[in-house]
Amino acid sequence: MGKWRAVVLTAVHIVIAIHIIQWLVMGSTLSPVEPSESMKTLELGVVNTGFIFFTLAFLSTLLFGRFFCGWGCHVVALQDLCAWLMKKLGAKPKPFRSRLLLFAPLALGLYMFVWPTFKRFAVLPVLDGIGVAAPIWLSEPPAFHGFESELIVQDFWATFPPWYVAIPFLGVCGFACVYFLGSKGFCAYGCPYGGLFGVMDRASPGKIVVSDACEGCGHCTSVCTSNIRVHEEVRDFGAVVSSGCMKCLDCVSACPTNALRFGISRPAMLATPKDADAKARRKRAARSPRRYDLGWSEDIAIAGVAFICFLGFRGMFNLIPMLMAVGMALVAAYLAWTAYRTLRIPNVRMQSVQLKSGGRIRAAGAVVIVVAVAAVGSALWSASINWMRWTAHLHHDSLGLPAAITLRPEFEPSQTHAASIRTAISRYERSGPPELGGMGWSLRPQDRRELAFLYVLDDRLPEAIEQLDLLTLEGKPTTELILQQAELRKTIGDDQDRIASSLERVLAVHTDLHDVRVEWTRLAVRNGESLESIVRAWDRVLAEGESADARLAAARAFAELGQRDRAIDLAVGAATRSGGSVSQRIVAARLLASLGDAEAARASLLEIDRERLRTPDVARELADALATVGERAVAMSVLNDAIDRFAESASLHEARGLLSLVEGDAHQALTDYQTAAALSAGNPFALAGIGETIVRAGFGSRNRAVLDAGLNAMRQAAEMGEHAILHHDYGQALLAAGRRNAAERSLHRAVELAPGNAAIARSLAVAGFTR
Repeated sequence: MGKWRAVVLTAVHIVIAIHIIQWLVMGSTLSPVEPSESMKTLELGVVNTGFIFFTLAFLSTLLFGRFFCGWGCHVVALQDLCAWLMKKLGAKPKPFRSRLLLFAPLALGLYMFVWPTFKRFAVLPVLDGIGVAAPIWLSEPPAFHGFESELIVQDFWATFPPWYVAIPFLGVCGFACVYFLGSKGFCAYGCPYGGLFGVMDRASPGKIVVSDACEGCGHCTSVCTSNIRVHEEVRDFGAVVSSGCMKCLDCVSACPTNALRFGISRPAMLATPKDADAKARRKRAARSPRRYDLGWSEDIAIAGVAFICFLGFRGMFNLIPMLMAVGMALVAAYLAWTAYRTLRIPNVRMQSVQLKSGGRIRAAGAVVIVVAVAAVGSALWSASINWMRWTAHLHHDSLGLPAAITLRPEFEPSQTHAASIRTAISRYERSGPPELGGMGWSLRPQDRRELAFLYVLDDRLPEAIEQLDLLTLEGKPTTELILQQAELRKTIGDDQDRIASSLERVLAVHTDLHDVRVEWTRLAVRNGESLESIVRAWDRVLAEGESADARLAAARAFAELGQRDRAIDLAVGAATRSGGSVSQRIVAARLLASLGDAEAARASLLEIDRERLRTPDVARELADALATVGERAVAMSVLNDAIDRFAESASLHEARGLLSLVEGDAHQALTDYQTAAALSAGNPFALAGIGETIVRAGFGSRNRAVLDAGLNAMRQAAEMGEHAILHHDYGQALLAAGRRNAAERSLHRAVELAPGNAAIARSLAVAGFTR
């Protein structure tokens, strides 16, 4: 059967190659047929090919057992190839037997595919129900708004590692794991998919079964590369019940009496020994120390070393993916155990190599000790870097400060926040490369973004810009990030010409950031750039491919340039484009309305399918746009439907409150505003923002109850956290409402919290209050 299996596994790789070639030729293809893609489905609701494939593999395992592992997995093909090559070279891999490491694949599988959903629907709701705040490390999962399809993708390779990681991965999970842990070493101790398939196999009726022709010769066990005692299991149970059986059928083809076959038998979870003798043998076998290579103390120690090494190797140099880290950790733990034995035991062998004889360590033994120390030492070093970055990230997340508010002159971090900011900066710098004064490697784009934000909070703006500059060159920056960088440059005094030059450098690297090009257009116009050169730049963008994003950005740019007809033409195309997203169509319609073509805007908005409003933000965008073109009744209907689906969205209640005020329903407006404030009560800055919106609505409508509701929300926000800017803004709102005594108290409190802040002191003086 080995030859037939080799043919099938080769065919699998040919299909993989065809898939890649088709993508390279056509530019789009099916999303990766990779089980790990299912994580995206479970967390975000994005149904992809990997999820469908994994589901089918699960169902087939439930019916037939782990056939996929033996006949369809590319990693099994790699291990089989490595084992075959080793045998040709005279090295026969010997299986390594550990009790505890056998649970590692299942633990990884649960972490990858079960934990995110369990956290979302069990852990966090329970904590919320008992009134306990979730710890900062138990991060909120991404918002889940139902399922949507992503079967076809353009960036097929986005989730795969580069070649210089893939090749070492093949070496670690192939040759190294096979040599040190056995022919199916990675399957047994490192594969998360196999861990879950093993559970399903326990419920499967598909088994290797035996007939009365069995003579107990043991040929089946000798050829089993999954380290299963086949002759013992079929003797005692009448079938192979181990969940490690991959149904490769090598044992079937090796049986000299043709006693073995694939057939239907009682699932392993229900299987019992055939008779009293079989039961007694199973009990003796379970107690036999020879079943494993390790005693309990050694097993616990090697599992601990493997776990620590996994935490260290994962993400090392921003390169090592999780499964490669698993393989590296298993090999490092095995080498550490072997080195320990070499130091403690008189005679030690590793596979066919003698490491120590008669109490004397040989050259090979010395090499193993050195390599083991280097492997574990590098893992510990990397673990310290990962720990510093993880704790720095937690400190950053604990701040909860909106980026927009930190650039205001009235902002000053509280003492608690200042301590967290300094700690996070120190740990990012210490874990960074030597040029940052660190002992680690380069920061990831996410780390650079967070460090830049921390530098802003610490009033180190040039260093923040430096990190953002590096981010634009090394990572995939968002439009929002680039525009924030431009704002930072304004804050430190850069003129418009220098800011425009920085945007040009970004656009030279990231040509798809079309909204950044719109900002560049505005600056170019102010700097006296010729209209012809700006138009030529946009013509080149449109010539490269008229995506909806490019058309929209170009339409906005031409509107800025005063070329109304061309802007309308592009906006109409984007508004009616069937392949565009709902958000793109809404933006296009808004642009049409601003250009005076309200009828085209209205028609486009009314055609949008409400079933495609998958998030509260998009629903609000549509409602706001409809209200802008005079369709307030339809806008209210959109908001009502959205609130029915997303009842916990403060933004939607805020939008309905504003529309209700416009429609003259002050009671409904007040109810929605109070609901929005209550939903934002957990975050002082979000609550203050809602409160400020309500205050403006109260002034605009001259409704005292609405104004009081907004002021009350701002007061609660100021009292929640000792942030000077919240007291400052509340004081300013009170001043506008004519409540000077309360305003004076609030502004004085802001000065107490930020005694050195000139902007807050100026606000106090302008109001006529003394310090």
